[in-house]
Amino acid sequence: MPPVIMRVEIDPYVTLRESLQEAGLQVRRPRTDLLTFSSANDAGGPAWRKSFWLSRVAGRWYLSTWMPFYYRVPDGQDLLELSLACVTSGATPAGRMPSALVRRFNLQEIDELQHERLDPPVGPKD
Repeated sequence: MPPVIMRVEIDPYVTLRESLQEAGLQVRRPRTDLLTFSSANDAGGPAWRKSFWLSRVAGRWYLSTWMPFYYRVPDGQDLLELSLACVTSGATPAGRMPSALVRRFNLQEIDELQHERLDPPVGPKD
């Protein structure tokens, strides 16, 4: 009988979450397909003003703001470096990413309809 080979998929969110937390960021995973992150120094004020989203859809990473604005993150980008840059650059979580960050990380802005086609909205969690 041939050996049974089991393929174990590692949840990319777990690894990313651990890396972000080790770097001192506050990280939440409100859904299985979404991480929110913010600077640990951002005490007080509404959380939505201080945080960004990362999601993985169809094998690609996306960065989002709360307005929302969506950015496709090119393959090979350092997500930890990108996340740290978001919280230390003065980027406004409710608006567009600063053009310097978009250029530095080669982020590709996509519109909400494009994002929803990739990741249809889901209802609230119970």
